[in-house]
Amino acid sequence: MNAAVLQVVNAPALPATPVRGLAPVALLPWEEAGDYSGLHEALIAHHAPEGPVEEHLVEEIAGILWRKRRLYAAQAAVFRHRYAAFHENRHAAGEIIRDAVLPHAPAQVTDRPSTALAEIIAEVPGDQESARAFDRDCGRIQAALGDLRRGATLGEALERLPERVRARWQVTDTDAYPDSVEGLVAFLEQAALPTLQQEALACRHAGDVKAQLIGQTLDVQRMESLDRHETHLDRKFERTLAMLVKLQELRLGRRA
Repeated sequence: MNAAVLQVVNAPALPATPVRGLAPVALLPWEEAGDYSGLHEALIAHHAPEGPVEEHLVEEIAGILWRKRRLYAAQAAVFRHRYAAFHENRHAAGEIIRDAVLPHAPAQVTDRPSTALAEIIAEVPGDQESARAFDRDCGRIQAALGDLRRGATLGEALERLPERVRARWQVTDTDAYPDSVEGLVAFLEQAALPTLQQEALACRHAGDVKAQLIGQTLDVQRMESLDRHETHLDRKFERTLAMLVKLQELRLGRRA
């Protein structure tokens, strides 16, 4: 057994918070005892158990439902972990956007869309509204290019540009795009305008991008083990609930 495995095996257990004496679940340090108690009390109010056996079965059901909540959190964590890997890899993020948009606008998609995944996944007022904002910025760039071709100065052209384009121009490599009218024209035509056009396209198809992201971030092996555990919890829930209902029916039948 290597050192890394030994370290995990010998690591101290996480402190658990006991809940209500014989509760079948121990809370993790970041879980709220009040949340579990609320779930348990709601089940008690619904099933109205009588006697220690029925009370135990209700506690079992509460524990199963609580573990299912953890399971859903674990499934979300798997997606978040994979998403972070794609988000940090600009090339991989560009491929996701390209693959999502390509069936809808093959003539408009570049080899490597430069839009960050975070900009597409983030909550925005509306995808179409964001796309129209990008379109307006593209129009301002084209207007600035027209001014430059008609003899406008560098400062005059910069005044017409959107703030985000001016900010990017300020940090652009001067070797690639010199601080001159010619350099600004090249920057706008080769970098700024194509980027904004791709961002507008990605915003229009943000739903497709999100669907593509889910498909490509799916970790089948890890999700399969979580799915098996969910099936186990579902079967345990069904058995426990059926046992509780049967006991209550017998009890009520005896009273009748």
